[in-house]
Amino acid sequence: MADQPGIARGYIQPQIPDFNIIPPILFGLSDRERVEARIGQLEQKISAMMDYMRQQQPTLDTGNDLNVRRLNEFLVERQETETTIAQWTADQNNLDTGDGISFRVSTDATRSITGLLAGIDGQIKTFINVGSFEVEFPHQSGSSDAANRFLNATGATLLMDPEEQITFWYDITTARWREIERTGAIPSQKIWTFDSPTGSSGTFYFGGFYLFHSAALTPAGGTNVGTANSSYAAHALVVLGATSTDMVVRVTGTSITDGGTRATSATEDIDTSGGVSGAYFETTKKWIGLVSYTLLSGTGVTINAGFAKYWDNNNTIYDLAGLEATWVGGATDTAPNIELLHHKSTGWTYGAGGTPTTPTAIAAMATDHSTEDNVINGEPGAWKRDNLTTEIDGSSSEGIIWRVTTTANKTFELGNFVLRITH
Repeated sequence: MADQPGIARGYIQPQIPDFNIIPPILFGLSDRERVEARIGQLEQKISAMMDYMRQQQPTLDTGNDLNVRRLNEFLVERQETETTIAQWTADQNNLDTGDGISFRVSTDATRSITGLLAGIDGQIKTFINVGSFEVEFPHQSGSSDAANRFLNATGATLLMDPEEQITFWYDITTARWREIERTGAIPSQKIWTFDSPTGSSGTFYFGGFYLFHSAALTPAGGTNVGTANSSYAAHALVVLGATSTDMVVRVTGTSITDGGTRATSATEDIDTSGGVSGAYFETTKKWIGLVSYTLLSGTGVTINAGFAKYWDNNNTIYDLAGLEATWVGGATDTAPNIELLHHKSTGWTYGAGGTPTTPTAIAAMATDHSTEDNVINGEPGAWKRDNLTTEIDGSSSEGIIWRVTTTANKTFELGNFVLRITH
């Protein structure tokens, strides 16, 4: 093990100075007087040594305390001894964990640790998230002192999901904490194949879809949305076109659960009270076939209606790490686009024509490639991103959808989408 501050030799074995006492003049003394003189010289040396030890006592105590602390950390704490920290109800700046290495933490909501009190070279701290909410470790956050901050390799915030743990090491050279180990974050990838229809161009979805009613509507006696017997297995949605004081919309139709249970004449009420224009709502139920939107109570306002289906990784929380798309062109298209959408309840804009504007894409090929975004007939193409950091809360009605836009028939002969995640 490399030398560590706090285990230096000088703390345990300090340098003892030479106590040079001026020898007595023994010439002309009797034997007894010579012995007494030597005894006096020895007493002076002993007294000087005791004075020195008393002066050094605080230093020795400090060194001993630090050594004991470090030994406890490495010999005791490393035997899986954990310290449980009281639940956090606010972000933690310049956090002082006290002694120890392993800490069980929980929060009342998503919270951030922006820094830890400056460590000593090579010090290790491990955090285990035993709560139900995410804990974040921002990169170089100004909310903590410089020497207490995290230096994250990606330059982005580290996310610690429930049941995950992260270990940090203090780098004295940069005076920052660095992540050196993470458990619970399992990398994986999801692959979709895609192509373009031969006889049409436009907008197509993969990994999920949006299907909007052909026109905006104001719920009243009942408006049918969708097509009879169509296997949507998707959530019914509402995007408000105006502020809703008290409108409650009832959705009626045939529902289907992820467990395969089908129920006819099912209903679910969407309470939009207090929502403003652009506010998004969706049912917890999924629907197949035609559904009806009815004003159950309150004053009706215009809405966009339709269905939303998205990839939520089996209703789990996951973090995006990267994406890759490869294809062969089936036609030359000078204005195609591939987008990765984050389905969530914020970022929507009502559309008077019936189609709302969805939340801004996480990434878009046309934005990244700019001028060189064309798909050429018969030629291969690719788009890749390795720096995604968005968290998708699949347990709370979030997910991703691929959206492909083309301006030529059969733009993509064939292709694959790869989404890389940790969870």
